[in-house]
Amino acid sequence: MIISLVRCPANSYLLKNWLNCVQDNLDKIALNEEIHKFREYKIVADYTEHWIRIPIRVQESTGDVHALWPAGLLYRRKYPLAVYLYAVDLYISTDLSMRKVAEATRKEFGLEKFSHSTVSRTLKKLLNLISTIYSVENDLPLELLRTLLTGVRENPMYCSQKLAYDIFDKYHLTIL
Repeated sequence: MIISLVRCPANSYLLKNWLNCVQDNLDKIALNEEIHKFREYKIVADYTEHWIRIPIRVQESTGDVHALWPAGLLYRRKYPLAVYLYAVDLYISTDLSMRKVAEATRKEFGLEKFSHSTVSRTLKKLLNLISTIYSVENDLPLELLRTLLTGVRENPMYCSQKLAYDIFDKYHLTIL
């Protein structure tokens, strides 16, 4: 499956409202492009399972399957991108341990599980991404990451989607 990120403008701090806006935008795209095939994916937050329908376009000539994926969600991950970026931003901006950051993230987004090891893996992937994009070494990737994550804790859903789409659009890379 080929994943194409699409920008689904939705500026809401509340996950449920954000998901509703994203779903509305995906439905409009599907209607405009006459797409009638969808796949459903589960997102977990606010102690609830949320389902989102992703439009699937099949290329008639080649049989390629294209998923029109909203930039704020991660393929095969049960949490929105905002959860991961919020945790990393909290960790690099405060003196909290990874365990405390994971606990704060669970409370902020209403998650039953979110581990300190997830914070560690996400941080490592983001630093590798920054090193790939900017070809930098030593402490500079951490400073660039701080700059890129500006605003994530204040409005995680909007900022994470914008960042993911911008990186995909400019560098043809997915954020995580």
